[in-house]
Amino acid sequence: IAPTAHLPIPATASSAWIVPDPKAPVPAAWTKLGQAAQAIDDGDPATALRLIDTTALAASPLAAHAWFHRGRALARLARYDEALDAYDEARGLAKGAALAQDVAVQTALVHETQGRPGNALRALQHALDVGTRSRDQVLADATRMAMAAGERDTASSLARRLYYEHPTSERVDDVRAIVSDARVALDPARIP
Repeated sequence: IAPTAHLPIPATASSAWIVPDPKAPVPAAWTKLGQAAQAIDDGDPATALRLIDTTALAASPLAAHAWFHRGRALARLARYDEALDAYDEARGLAKGAALAQDVAVQTALVHETQGRPGNALRALQHALDVGTRSRDQVLADATRMAMAAGERDTASSLARRLYYEHPTSERVDDVRAIVSDARVALDPARIP
């Protein structure tokens, strides 16, 4: 048996993961980012914007998160173009599938709010490509956006995916109503 080649084991956990050294002080910008996320959730996006320092977080593992939360705050303030710019920055920096999916979903929400269902649909399709969380919700939202954009074939395909990939989801009934109103059949013979 021959030894396996591998990278050396890091000296500390914080060298391998986003796990701060318990003995090191937490950087102020990290703490403020957490406070900003909470402020957004509490309905105070203006405070969140003041707390997020994308420059201080640029070289940190939280850079993409800073841009994501900046986008959330800007969207809640109806500053949609700036929110989309922030989401673009986050998308370029996002390393994990969960954050990439969240960025895509939030981008879709901004496009939907601005009355651009086609752009929202493309963002939701990207969310399906990069993430695995809440796929039934993303499929349902994408189906709704496809219908709003007049893309019936795409809506039909997305609805079938939801129906056959998540048959026990509550979202199936929502989508069934959407597609039945448009007379799109969930024909098992047409499963993609």
